[in-house]
Amino acid sequence: MINPDQLSPEQVQSIRDWAEEGFDLNAIQKNLHEKLGLKLTFMDTRFLLQDLDIHLRQPEAAPQPEQSEMEAAPAPSPLLGKTQVSVDEVTPPHALIAGKVLFKSGAQGVWDIDRTGRINWDATRGEPTADDLREFETELQSVIRSRMGAI
Repeated sequence: MINPDQLSPEQVQSIRDWAEEGFDLNAIQKNLHEKLGLKLTFMDTRFLLQDLDIHLRQPEAAPQPEQSEMEAAPAPSPLLGKTQVSVDEVTPPHALIAGKVLFKSGAQGVWDIDRTGRINWDATRGEPTADDLREFETELQSVIRSRMGAI
């Protein structure tokens, strides 16, 4: 825990600048450690911002399409190529790793690997084919291997 009085005016201004630039709490926490040498927990970072009366910019919400537009939205077109698996930057508390998948057929979903090693996934748009699921498993293995090599 750090008292805001322990920070120099330059350090406080750096934190304000990061918030103005749209940095989220994780990025500010990382910058505090890397650029200012202050190692704070996520909660301590949150409390520090609150004590300094620094507010994070909220991302502007995209206008919600009207119901008729949502119903009229075309189904996703099949991809040319292969299933794409991405890893989220922020991992939910219950998971070791999480991300999104865009199947070759155009279906979409979210996935995670929980702390027991079980793969969970939910379709968010459309239903993947059996071929999609096989390709997803292969791509997920590749992504995990590449992430393990980066550790």
